[in-house]
Amino acid sequence: MPIEKLQLNQLFWQYLRDKKFLSVLLIPMVVFFTFMAMTTFVTYHLSLAPYSLNASALGSLFLVLLLAVVVSPLAGRLSDSVSRVTLIYMGIFFLILGLFLMLLSPLSMVIVGLGFVVIGMFTVQSVAPTYLIALAPHDKATITVLYQSFFYFGGVMGTLLPSLAWAYGGFDGVVWVCVWLLLLGIGFLSYNTIFIKD
Repeated sequence: MPIEKLQLNQLFWQYLRDKKFLSVLLIPMVVFFTFMAMTTFVTYHLSLAPYSLNASALGSLFLVLLLAVVVSPLAGRLSDSVSRVTLIYMGIFFLILGLFLMLLSPLSMVIVGLGFVVIGMFTVQSVAPTYLIALAPHDKATITVLYQSFFYFGGVMGTLLPSLAWAYGGFDGVVWVCVWLLLLGIGFLSYNTIFIKD
């Protein structure tokens, strides 16, 4: 094996064995899992009674994604004055709040909940990569590869695994899977970063 590949493998394992680093990597994974699950299965949910939305109405739901245009730069600016860990907690809070709102029956609450899911996802996505790089400032390339691998793996799983929850528990089942994953992720992060500053 070439020396460069050997060193790269060693770096990957070094970071993955670091509990603090791994706990931060898991956050974007569970966040993108949740985002993909909600944006995928909310359309199924709202196409059924009592909503019975048509394809045009379902498509217009995704106008809430425009919130990302405001949230991402705002979170980036806030990270200059608020710790990145705090912003990650805020993002998770918004996500969980959005999930609980989506469990409510009124269509307006489902849409507002989806908006909070978007806000939470883009808050975390805006600060998690910079936090990871701050933990290992001299190895940005490896950090970027690890971040993207975990992030997109979460997205792929977020479109596949919730189908089982949908089959057995409908939309509520999908929501609760996401809630528990987010709580596990934030619990692991809390355990490994408590009293540790950026």
